[in-house]
Amino acid sequence: MLFQSPSQKNTREYLVSGQTNKFELRLDGISDVGCLRKNNEDTIYWKIKEKADDKNNFESLLLVADGMGGHNAGEIASGIAKEHISTAYKYWKKTPHKTLIKVFTEANRKIFRAARRNKEYASMGTTCTALVITNDFAYCAHVGDSRVYLIRGTSIYKMTEDHTIRTALEKEGLINSNTPVSDIETSVITRAMGIHKTIKVDTWKHGFPVQLSDKFLLCSDGLTDMLSDDEIKLLVLQNSWKTVCNELVNKAKERGGYDNISVIIAYLENPQNKHHETRL
Repeated sequence: MLFQSPSQKNTREYLVSGQTNKFELRLDGISDVGCLRKNNEDTIYWKIKEKADDKNNFESLLLVADGMGGHNAGEIASGIAKEHISTAYKYWKKTPHKTLIKVFTEANRKIFRAARRNKEYASMGTTCTALVITNDFAYCAHVGDSRVYLIRGTSIYKMTEDHTIRTALEKEGLINSNTPVSDIETSVITRAMGIHKTIKVDTWKHGFPVQLSDKFLLCSDGLTDMLSDDEIKLLVLQNSWKTVCNELVNKAKERGGYDNISVIIAYLENPQNKHHETRL
């Protein structure tokens, strides 16, 4: 299991896969408690799977979940999401799009039931954002305000929509993206996994075509509350894949690190001759 838990911040697994003629996929990730919180309610996961039927065929699953709730319930919720999605995903033989919807729906139901059974976990929930990269396409499933970014060339694109009151106000035209809003209520999440028995999951239905040198970044709001999109882009472009996650987390902590901070990076680079894995 290639998972970095909050209690394993000194354990890093750099994954490299040279399984296609087009791409070598390089992954790294880190989850940090931040400067003020006592425990880490974020959970991250990443894995590269080589398909047995074709050595030039690969599929990766990346996931960031940001839990919420008292009595460490947020950590429970994000952990349930990670455990179920990472385990159940490999057993479904449908398209990545349909499989992601299925496992997100099941994970939501598990969290909801766990909260109903234990009063200490009442109202617990979690954001959850997952990315699957398989050969020439990427697929995403998303609930909450964790994000997926694409850095292509010298541009950065936010590939997910935050499920927050602020986003709802922007959609209604009451404010715009440049409007300074000091009211903390605007950051309240309007959709999270485990709050209701059913959940609406945002997805990329037809897959997103990837290109050589694309860089995908998954992160919790502990990063995006501290850094602008342009600042994130510059740090990604100025650092290697093995250093960028640390640089992003450190910069967010320099700004205050008020929340847990989680980041996963995926680089699509020129293919190498053979598959290898390097660990620190």
